[in-house]
Parts: sequence; structure tokens; C-alpha cells
Amino acid sequence: MKRATVTAIDDRQFGQGDIQFSNFPLVEDRVTHDLVLHITTYGQEPDAEDWATAENFRYTVALRR
Repeated sequence: MKRATVTAIDDRQFGQGDIQFSNFPLVEDRVTHDLVLHITTYGQEPDAEDWATAENFRYTVALRR
């Protein structure tokens, strides 16, 4: 890994409050060879026990030379 190539995929938004990005499985798309990343967010729910309604975001990262 080269320091100059590190990029944040997601971050807490202004005014968002507590949030945790968790359980990021990373797979390679067999056709495009892009990296597919799933990030689940926890902590934005009004009730901490309501974790099962967490949102899941899918990101596709294309690596180019």
C-alpha cells in the first residue's frame, strides 16, 4: 500500500452524530475485477437496541493504473 493512494470510502457526515462503519466484506467482481465493498452503518438508530434496521451501502472501487 502506498500512502499517497489511500482514500476514505465513507465518513461521518456533518451533523450525523454517532455512527460506526462495520463488517465490510470485500469481493472482486469476476468480470470487471473491480472491488465490491459492503459497509453496514450502526449507531444512527434512535434506539441502540434497534440495530437490525442498520443501513447497508454497496461501493464499487475501480482500480486503474
